[in-house]
Amino acid sequence: MEVVSDNYVNDPNVSKQSLIQQRNAMEVAVSLAQNSLKSIDGELNQLKAKYSTMVPFDAGVQNFERDADLATKEYMDALGRYNQSNTEKSIGLKLQIAQIGLPGPAEPSKKIIYMGLSGVSSIALCFLIVLGAFFTDKTVNNLEQLNSLKIGTVIGNLNFINADDKDARVIWENNDNPDYIIFKDLMRSLRFEITDKLGVIATYQYDANSNKI
Repeated sequence: MEVVSDNYVNDPNVSKQSLIQQRNAMEVAVSLAQNSLKSIDGELNQLKAKYSTMVPFDAGVQNFERDADLATKEYMDALGRYNQSNTEKSIGLKLQIAQIGLPGPAEPSKKIIYMGLSGVSSIALCFLIVLGAFFTDKTVNNLEQLNSLKIGTVIGNLNFINADDKDARVIWENNDNPDYIIFKDLMRSLRFEITDKLGVIATYQYDANSNKI
């Protein structure tokens, strides 16, 4: 059994020295802890930087994968169309180019020009038809046309009576029908022309049997 001296226990220098040693040990521990914390923070920053560099890289990889998928799909579509065209060439009809086209925007429509030309040509054709009918028409409708035939001297004309009853007495006594009135006026003018040309007095006589003037 060890005997501890009272002088050693109650010595203040020993207690002070012990406290100083404990303080130094704690300061060393704090320094070590701070250094460890700094190293941990440094590693954490490095990991964050690596993660930041890995995220864009992953996005770029995803973009490359998507582009690769699209390129593969387009290649497969083109390959399918190529195989189909080869099959059609081998077993189907051979197509020929009817008209060669040029790249670029389409030319403006000429529909309005064609419609205008068709309208002008239609009017010209109708005019030519009417003109041809006018020159080929040999019918006589007035005194000038009859004189142009030069088959004799024209001294007058009478209008056409389009009626079932052409009795001269009825025509001469009727003063309501405009055609009858014109007929009587032309008849008087014709009598005057005959009198002037022949130098005699022209008269008319009604024949009851033949109903003629």
